[in-house]
Amino acid sequence: MGREGSDLPAYALRLRALKAALGLKNQGELAAALGTDQGTVSKWMNGKSRPLPEVFTRMAALAQGADKIFFLDQAGIPAEFFDGAPMLMELRGPSTVIVSRALQEESTASELCTSKEPRTIPLLKSPKKLGSKSLISDNVELCLSLPATWFPENSDLQAVRFAGSFSPFISGDLIALVDISRKDADRLIGCVVAVKTPTGVEPMTVHKDGPTCFLVPLHEDTEHPVRVLRHSGPWSIVGRVLKWMGDAPPARK
Repeated sequence: MGREGSDLPAYALRLRALKAALGLKNQGELAAALGTDQGTVSKWMNGKSRPLPEVFTRMAALAQGADKIFFLDQAGIPAEFFDGAPMLMELRGPSTVIVSRALQEESTASELCTSKEPRTIPLLKSPKKLGSKSLISDNVELCLSLPATWFPENSDLQAVRFAGSFSPFISGDLIALVDISRKDADRLIGCVVAVKTPTGVEPMTVHKDGPTCFLVPLHEDTEHPVRVLRHSGPWSIVGRVLKWMGDAPPARK
């Protein structure tokens, strides 16, 4: 017999509520949504074993509102992440990765069951390595595991960290997810791209005037002027920025 009521840990009660909220008929359907087996789910729902952090993020992907935050908290995301408070980089980076995987809009059990395997994307230690076809482990800070449905099927993805000073909505660093297979300027007009510079890589927007393509910086200052697009070397396109990841701004006082 399973444990009942107040004898159950909070995560078991929330998991039972999640099953009901999703309209799942039995533990087997919930197990399929979470990528495990019915016996394991039964142990979780009866408080006999505790899910791993990775599993709590899957639960968060299916949950809504306060339940979503609860499961992320159980996965080990510091409260400072949700409060917008300053965090150490070694905590902020992994927390951003975990939350990005869990906070998918309109996640449902059926979508999770039928979705493709997650995309594994290397986050590079140095922007200068962006676009390299032969990455070694020394060049990779960590690997991001993100939903495949977020990206085009034939994309060649790498991630790089940019300072967030050019964005009025984000404090701290931003992680850009870049498709390094997209370099055709004529198909990138108006898009944000990662651009090779003499000192590294910078996000810029592609514009065209007649036959000439220009790179317009996202910063609005004289230190980042408009550049003429080159086919190679500095001021050439490394790839298209498909998505950004970053922390929320601090709370207003």
